[in-house]
Amino acid sequence: MGHAMKIFTYISDGGAIQLLGIPKLKSGWESIVKAIENFYNSEIANTKRIWGCFVVDVWGLGL
Repeated sequence: MGHAMKIFTYISDGGAIQLLGIPKLKSGWESIVKAIENFYNSEIANTKRIWGCFVVDVWGLGL
């Protein structure tokens, strides 16, 4: 709840936000190996995004 309140306060104090589009998920792969590779690469990308948010929030670095 604390994180949500920080966002609310930021916006209510006049802060600007930018919502980015969510890309369409892929469906239908040539093989199970390709499906697993796609899943694995998606997990790596999502983890990097999560860590990016963590760095911005905790350390204020925005790396």
